[in-house]
Amino acid sequence: MTKAYMIPNANEVHHYTDTGGLIGIIENGVLWATNIQFLNDSLEYEFGLQKMETSLRQALNRLHDSDSSTPHTPELESATESAIAILQGMGANTKDGQFVCCLSRLPDDLSQWRGYAREGYCITFDEQHLTDSAKRLQRVENSIKTGTVAYDGYFDWQQADHTDFVLSSMHRALHDESIKPEDFGIRPNHPEFGAIARENNRSALAVLVCVTQIYELIPFIKSAGFADEQEMRIRVSYPESIKFRTSRIGPLPYAEVPFDLNAIKSITVGPGLNIELRKATLEYLLTHKFGTDHKIEIKETGLSFRG
Repeated sequence: MTKAYMIPNANEVHHYTDTGGLIGIIENGVLWATNIQFLNDSLEYEFGLQKMETSLRQALNRLHDSDSSTPHTPELESATESAIAILQGMGANTKDGQFVCCLSRLPDDLSQWRGYAREGYCITFDEQHLTDSAKRLQRVENSIKTGTVAYDGYFDWQQADHTDFVLSSMHRALHDESIKPEDFGIRPNHPEFGAIARENNRSALAVLVCVTQIYELIPFIKSAGFADEQEMRIRVSYPESIKFRTSRIGPLPYAEVPFDLNAIKSITVGPGLNIELRKATLEYLLTHKFGTDHKIEIKETGLSFRG
């Protein structure tokens, strides 16, 4: 049975975490973004890449068979194929620069408690406040991108719209001499693409436009099997500093995402034992950090699951 894809619209996002994660977030004012190749879905980057390659080829076919304002030209087709080859061949290098912080649009969700926060907590954020402050406090300019995950089979038109826009941008890069790499958000000091950005080669620029714009979207595409999580993500590209934490698979690379603690609206104590005691210790933590007049509401799960 396939569940309906529904996104609650309350300008809120939720982060499920254990006690250690809660303490770190409150004391340090940071979220952790994990390198994309070490997330729970071991093949999700490859899945997103495959979907975008297919979408690019379909977009080319649409141009060929229509009277679009973006003409289908041999130069555009050649640049697209070159970009696909680069994306296919970059492998771990591309993934090395992508770090993802995962949140959900679902509050007090049993599957999230089970998967990420047994006898833990759900931190509810004002989404706009969180994302604005994360972008403002990140030291590397334009390294933060936020958005809702698109699941395969739901909202596939978004991928089509994006690849149509990519081909239009590539056409401009090929044929408009006034266009500069910076107009597409490509920094000359980019660790992977800076050298190409500094050259005045229109074909190379078109390829680079395709690679970077597809690269931006891949972390926001997942298999439909994960649709129940209704995930929102903060993606950090090539963070200034990488740290490591322990995990079941060894040292796990992550980047810190600073944010304004005033973005926290409430914290829900999850199902399990000693709920009242966990509420009391949470209140003590918040009072110690913010004082007795803090504005963070403490809630209790509405689920009777024992864990």
